[in-house]
Amino acid sequence: MFFVAPYATYQNETFGVSDASNSRVLLTTSEKEKADKHHFQRTDKYLYEKRVLKEEVKLTEKKTPYL
Repeated sequence: MFFVAPYATYQNETFGVSDASNSRVLLTTSEKEKADKHHFQRTDKYLYEKRVLKEEVKLTEKKTPYL
């Protein structure tokens, strides 16, 4: 069994992915500097989000064994 975490590379930076549809991906970060640089919106005290087209990102995933 593995825990699978999705990530996306957007403009040479890596972000978390919290939602995806056929055409769009919701990127997330808690890093204010990255969020400001890429025009993310603040949605919580330490969370920034931005919805982008799927063609703009490269999706990857990190698999961690469940112990």
